[in-house]
Amino acid sequence: MNFEWKRICCLMICMLLCTGLVACGGSSSREPGASADATDESAGNMGALPSEDPNPDKPKLYFSQSGDFKVVIFSDLRVSKNVDSKVITNIETILDREKPDLVILGGDVHDGSVSNEQELRQVLDAINAPLEERQIPWCNAFGVDTEGTPDKKTGYNRKDQMEVYRSYLYCISRADTDSVYGVSNYVLPIRISSNDKVGFNVWCLDANGYLNDFEAGLEEKVLLKRDVSGGTNLDSIHFTQICWYWDTSVAMQSEYGGKIPGFMYFQVAPYQFMLVKRNKEQTGATGNLTSKASAVSASERESGIFWYCYERGDIQAIFSGYNAENDFSGSYLNILMGYCSTVGKTKVSDTAGARVVSISENGKKMTSYMSYLK
Repeated sequence: MNFEWKRICCLMICMLLCTGLVACGGSSSREPGASADATDESAGNMGALPSEDPNPDKPKLYFSQSGDFKVVIFSDLRVSKNVDSKVITNIETILDREKPDLVILGGDVHDGSVSNEQELRQVLDAINAPLEERQIPWCNAFGVDTEGTPDKKTGYNRKDQMEVYRSYLYCISRADTDSVYGVSNYVLPIRISSNDKVGFNVWCLDANGYLNDFEAGLEEKVLLKRDVSGGTNLDSIHFTQICWYWDTSVAMQSEYGGKIPGFMYFQVAPYQFMLVKRNKEQTGATGNLTSKASAVSASERESGIFWYCYERGDIQAIFSGYNAENDFSGSYLNILMGYCSTVGKTKVSDTAGARVVSISENGKKMTSYMSYLK
């Protein structure tokens, strides 16, 4: 089946979803927020238990003997091909302070000007040197400018770039979901040291790009005078990505006898981040909530990813970037919504830093905070 037919089929399923005739993961009669049983029907068998990495030398993720695990998210470094040494110093500062067990390079690692393998390796050799030297497992989740900006596409596609990423020993990103839109869609299980069971999941989703990357001329049709998201031309999570997440989650629940808690990272925040910002008292929001820099650039093409996470009931937090000065977080319907600011600028702002996720009790407890450069 070619891509166009796949797209048509996905759109037809989305229409059926809107009418309530079918639902991703099972019957549409389930009340919102109700638990999904392990026997629920899949959304087309797009997910399965995470497979072992084909490279046996890649590190695996385990909780410490005390049941702890720490993740640092460096979002949207947006470095040029000649990486400034100050950015590397910023990365090293956070690493030496937090001593993470996993690092996520989220969103736009480079500024969209990288057009071939040599240039990408030049960037990654500089950025990842502190990670590889410290033997810290790391992964990436592609941002909107991975293949260039709207005005200037490089022609250097995601699949080819992912091969370069995975060539680094401590990179544990995956790219084996061919039927799913995008490339960097995968889940990283964190296992309990004493019994090898999965205690927590780290989900990464591809941000995909811009509206016109998905369909030529879509931006002009979507963006109206009175918009919802602020008039951004950003794409969003696609239906096949949601189905893959749902089916994989169901498969893991069936295998391990219960839902596995986890968090999700994807670059462009869903509009629920706006609700956090606008409702400080109800959401317990903290961080920069008042300046113009705290604007939320959600997509006008609402994907519904938040509501599927809510209904499935295993995602404890959604972390996003893109708006590089944003650092605020708050909870909506018991899902923590947290921005990740950046350490990628040579001039350090008050919000510059990295998002830290601390998981304890072998996955039973999760907290998050910003680790600032200042």
